[in-house]
Amino acid sequence: MPCTWEPGLLAANFWFSLLTPSLSSDPQLCNDLELCDEAMALLDEVIMCTFQQSVYYLTKTLYSTLPALLDSNPFTAGAELPGPGAELEAMPPGLRPTLGVFQAALELTSQCELHPDLVSQTFGYLFFFSNASLLNSLMERGQGRPFYQWSRAVQIRTNLDLVLDWLQGAGLGDIATEFFRKLSMAVNLLCVPRTSLLKASWSSLRMDHPTLTPAQLHHLLSHYQLGPGLQPPAAWDPPPAEREAVDTGEEQRDTALGLSAFFFFF
Repeated sequence: MPCTWEPGLLAANFWFSLLTPSLSSDPQLCNDLELCDEAMALLDEVIMCTFQQSVYYLTKTLYSTLPALLDSNPFTAGAELPGPGAELEAMPPGLRPTLGVFQAALELTSQCELHPDLVSQTFGYLFFFSNASLLNSLMERGQGRPFYQWSRAVQIRTNLDLVLDWLQGAGLGDIATEFFRKLSMAVNLLCVPRTSLLKASWSSLRMDHPTLTPAQLHHLLSHYQLGPGLQPPAAWDPPPAEREAVDTGEEQRDTALGLSAFFFFF
């Protein structure tokens, strides 16, 4: 299994680097070291392939569980929101499948004694995918139906906070916060009370939500549900200097299909 090889590979590379200068005068030893280098390179390829396949199947599972973070209501009747460090069983039903994937992956990395650097890289990929997939879905949901509204945004914000709190308790808080930053900022925008949002200008919103691109910000604002017969205020219009960036971003989003869209949005 590649997860048991990685610590040994790191140690072997270290010792080989120490041995090579002092033994380079011995032809036989040099030949042996070259063979070892070839074997190590082959093992590296096996490990990388295994790593990629593991991440692929984990993200494939996450793809089916993540939509519940946008759709489920954590404020179910009679239910109390769990605090930091809560067990998986105490989390809202809509969040358990996604958190279950993270928990299973974390347990596997522990059982396999995966090197901490590879653990960080694994969850970096998983959180990157989760953020991008959710952000892509959030952008698509706002088109043609009432989705961008304060009450819905508060539910999503609460779900995301519960997920981040749980990951913090699992020792993954710093990585998760970093990779979920753009989704968090998009949801924060939608959580601004409507009366306050109507008083805001494009420049102030850009300053308050710096990780959102002009196209993303414009998309959220132009599809925000203000109420029957109400149109977005003129203060939300991007200035001429950013108009091209908005138009280009919207064109790229419209031509993107499926998960490929998240590369643009991220």
